[in-house]
Amino acid sequence: MSIHVDLTPEAIAALQKQRCRATFASIVMSGLTLGLMALILAIVIIIPFDLDQAEVVAYATPAIEERQIDQPRTRLPQALPAAPSASAAVSKVLATATASPTAVPTPDIEMNLPELDLGDSVGFGPAWGDGGSGNGQTGGSSMSFGSTQAIAGGLRGRLYDFKKDGRGRPVGGFEPGALQPYVENIERIQRSGFSESTLSRFFQAPQELFLTQLAIPLTDAAEGPRFFDAEEDIEPRGWMAHYQGSIVSPRDITFRFAGRGDDYLAVFVDGRPKLHASWPSLNDAVRGRWDPARGTEDLHDSGLAAPKLIYGDWITLKAGQEVKLDIGLGERPGGDVG
Repeated sequence: MSIHVDLTPEAIAALQKQRCRATFASIVMSGLTLGLMALILAIVIIIPFDLDQAEVVAYATPAIEERQIDQPRTRLPQALPAAPSASAAVSKVLATATASPTAVPTPDIEMNLPELDLGDSVGFGPAWGDGGSGNGQTGGSSMSFGSTQAIAGGLRGRLYDFKKDGRGRPVGGFEPGALQPYVENIERIQRSGFSESTLSRFFQAPQELFLTQLAIPLTDAAEGPRFFDAEEDIEPRGWMAHYQGSIVSPRDITFRFAGRGDDYLAVFVDGRPKLHASWPSLNDAVRGRWDPARGTEDLHDSGLAAPKLIYGDWITLKAGQEVKLDIGLGERPGGDVG
């Protein structure tokens, strides 16, 4: 059995009014919700496009004077001139290190050429035949060991005395003619990649020199310390000069070094030996496993009585490639150097 209750007309009218109010309220709430969502989207998407863009400011690096450059960078020339010819007086040349885009040119030792200027303010000049006189103080053409003035793109050179420690105190074992102490120091320096920490163990001459080309005619061993302003502090034996810098090739290039030194001469590229060309007795002791290029042992005279020029490994660089270059040369027992 069910019970039915009939509503009065007044109750029905009240229910209809309440239903209309609920419907109106639902429509209003929906509109407000849509408006709020539109406002949020405007804030998130539209407003950022109106923001001011930050101004980009570029700062230029200030120019650096040449003397402040710690590690000079040398740009290899686009075309290298042929190697200088030499007169009979030039036959005294003992040490050369020359870069070539393909190979080391063959020198014509029969040709008489009194001027051997190779440019860049460090040419060999007329002093070549008289033992390279000049103290390197004027920037002239007779600077065998380099210029005291910083040269754009030049290698920086320093001279070290194996007979003294870093504080200038004498060390033992360097009697005239002693081979082993000199060899041990050279081997230690080469193993370290000519590192500053290893070289700082030895007394350093006060003057730094700069060069882009290297050719030292046979001369008194005292000329080395004198060029580096250390003739009063370093005896003319048991020393080594070190030239270092970074080179950047302007194009793809393949080249090699050739030379001969009295007593020590070596070239390293990125810490690897590319040429060992010391005096024969010393070369066998310091070159390690490195061997000269086959078939080049007897190609050209070095200007010495017996030893020929030694040819190094071929080096290939890509355009823009940068490598570290180290050149070491030195005198062991005294007498002559070149």
